[in-house]
Amino acid sequence: MEKNVMQFSLVIVVFVLTCTGGHSKALTPQGNDAPPKFLSELYHLMLEESDEDSSECTDAPTCGLPAMRSVLSYQPARPKIVGGHEAVAGSWPWMVTIQLRPFENSHLCGGTLISDLWILSAAHCFFRQPDPMVYEAYLGKHSIRTEESYQQRIEIAEIILHEDFEPAAFRNDIALLRLAAPANLNHRVSPACLPEDDVKVGPGSTCVITGWGDTEEPETASDVLALFSDVLLEAEVPIVSHWTCRHQLPGYSVDRTTQVCAGYTEGGVDTCQGDSGGPLMCESRDGHWFLYGITSYGEGCAQPRNPAVYTKVPAMVAWIREHTGDSSATYIPRAVPQAGSTV
Repeated sequence: MEKNVMQFSLVIVVFVLTCTGGHSKALTPQGNDAPPKFLSELYHLMLEESDEDSSECTDAPTCGLPAMRSVLSYQPARPKIVGGHEAVAGSWPWMVTIQLRPFENSHLCGGTLISDLWILSAAHCFFRQPDPMVYEAYLGKHSIRTEESYQQRIEIAEIILHEDFEPAAFRNDIALLRLAAPANLNHRVSPACLPEDDVKVGPGSTCVITGWGDTEEPETASDVLALFSDVLLEAEVPIVSHWTCRHQLPGYSVDRTTQVCAGYTEGGVDTCQGDSGGPLMCESRDGHWFLYGITSYGEGCAQPRNPAVYTKVPAMVAWIREHTGDSSATYIPRAVPQAGSTV
């Protein structure tokens, strides 16, 4: 009886924190075009030996350079994909799952590690309850329901919400989380790069979303938890022009300066409940992955002509620097997007 009451309470908490107002988005596997699951499992087997060999590695890694490659990075960028698929464990070492205390397996939102002390996430995940004691961060995770040897569980000491966050319009939907203790940076836990404030990724450029969120659009509050992916999912999405985004989301006031949209006109791949705060990542020509967007909101999940809206990170670099100090977070001088993109 107590367990049922706790589960029901957790559903209510998650509904209040993630479903009221904001759209916490996630990857939606649909259709038959996504790589088969065994492909991901094959790469896991290929990398098991390298995992063992590098387990003693203690050198702090460079930002945006994972020690293991994603399934996506083994293939050229495709003009379109349908749905997401399981990522190679450790291929996105800056991914963070923010969970509720004291519940077990209580994933709430995603986050991105930007230094050994700081995580970037979405303000709407925390503004109803900004007490850092309510949350804890798990780093180095692949499965959110399994205790893993590489995971690091660290309490959150401070939550800084953007002072101009507008819950109704999701403007300035960004939050900084300061860890209570520095993360142990290694080949399974390392930061993503932050871009400089003048970086622009052109429409049509292919970037990547990752998360543990719902694998299809939930119909009820209890579905939000039931549909979470156990393992980290990844997918490619194209950047959408501001004009197209405003045209396809007429009921929303998407701000050109602080927000960016991504998704397919035909739908089928998207973020959904549970992916809020997670990254929209782009790869520079020198191979560094940098954080271009923070998952913020959208209309439904993976619906046609409904791109997701992300907080534009380059527009927030000055704010991030102000609250972390230049030496705390990681930066690359100027992130030049992949070939075919515009700056």
